[in-house]
Amino acid sequence: MIWKVAIQPRFTDFDNMGHLNNAVYFNYMETARMEVFTQIFGPDRDWKKLGFILRTNQIEYLQQILPKDKPEVHMFCQNIGKTSFTLGYKIIKGDVLFAEASSVLVTFDFETQKSIEIPADLKIHLEASLYNSL
Repeated sequence: MIWKVAIQPRFTDFDNMGHLNNAVYFNYMETARMEVFTQIFGPDRDWKKLGFILRTNQIEYLQQILPKDKPEVHMFCQNIGKTSFTLGYKIIKGDVLFAEASSVLVTFDFETQKSIEIPADLKIHLEASLYNSL
């Protein structure tokens, strides 16, 4: 399964060159993560008890996104470890691939300030979206 999240670019997302600012791609990835995790866990999850810490973000910019574009973020799991997992992203519109990216997230208990094993309910969803295309 690949999760798909539509993005509505804002005027402030674009820089003086008229294309999407490079840092905004990371905001789009974060928006996709939060939307998917809210779908999985519901809006009342206690993120301080069972949350995530972002360890790594990587991106390869392939095409510029212009104000007329309405991209989608396609998100999937690339790897599952004991306390961390890697999410992959394709930022696309139709058959145009704007960027490919990945994030490593560590499952974390903010009360104890320690990484924790990936919860079983999350692992099921990650396994269902396991796909390696990057």
